[in-house]
Amino acid sequence: MQVSLSPAKTRLTQTAAAHTHKMQQAACVSSPAQVTPAADFPEPALLSRKPARYNIQLNAQLTAIQQAEDYLQGLEGVLLHYRHTKGQPGSPSRDTAALQQQLAQRLQRSAGTVDRQLNISLTRDSQVHFSLGFPREVFSQPQGETLIFAAGKGYKQLAAVTLPEAASPRQILAHLNASLGKFGIHGEFSPRGECLFTADESRWDTLKGSLRVRGEGIHFPADSFTLLSPVSQASPVDSLQQLTGQWDKHARREVEQVLHHITHQQTTLRQHKASVTERIREMSPALTTQHVQQTAQGVGQQLASSRNHFEQLARSLAAQANIPQATVRHLLG
Repeated sequence: MQVSLSPAKTRLTQTAAAHTHKMQQAACVSSPAQVTPAADFPEPALLSRKPARYNIQLNAQLTAIQQAEDYLQGLEGVLLHYRHTKGQPGSPSRDTAALQQQLAQRLQRSAGTVDRQLNISLTRDSQVHFSLGFPREVFSQPQGETLIFAAGKGYKQLAAVTLPEAASPRQILAHLNASLGKFGIHGEFSPRGECLFTADESRWDTLKGSLRVRGEGIHFPADSFTLLSPVSQASPVDSLQQLTGQWDKHARREVEQVLHHITHQQTTLRQHKASVTERIREMSPALTTQHVQQTAQGVGQQLASSRNHFEQLARSLAAQANIPQATVRHLLG
């Protein structure tokens, strides 16, 4: 049996085959690959335009390194200018104001990558170390008291803990951490036996002015909340903020110590940069220009060898698409 196609359907078949042939010719046209030289270290502008250039963890580390480096360089420049001008008579007061502004905007300018001790903090938020002023009897003689902690305005955040009657100081601290952890506070004993707590610096302003506790009349009153007064550890930021413009031996020593500390932190940052650069090089494909050209030629040869087969297949599919369904069913039957 012979199947005849109408002229209109034949023209459709030829048109489809011609369109397929044009698509093949367009696919065979290749443009030379552009090779961009890799920078020694990614610049901030490139990272902001292409945040997915590397994996998320590495890209976050790159950004943190750059933010910490920018802030430390800025603070170092302000301190060097401050030291130079204060050593001269009649130094302007705006130098002191510039230093105070640099210190006050540390969290914003460094994006939390430089803490109050002027140490870099690349993998987590900067921390504040402080004491809560608990009586020593809380750890040595807990007496089974139940404590209720409150933080925030209007006592919106509450946490309770019952101290065991007979427990070691470290066990008492473990119970306190389970309760205060709701506020982002964690305590540890120092080598001297002093209990120090830590919290994210972003929470510090809220905690130091609103953290309260109520007990059962043993260590803390039971009829009302007692405002705790967390005291942060002394830091270089506090020392520099206390400089009022008077240039003496104490001020000179404080500035020199901070400059030395910044130099040490910059050395640590350079080590981080070297480590990240090595990771980037390991991630980069080791492809030469000759290898890329050979790969492109091989792909082109494979496409060219399958050209006739592809055209026949496309022509057959186009022809079948124009045959009535009843005719195909009759042929197969």
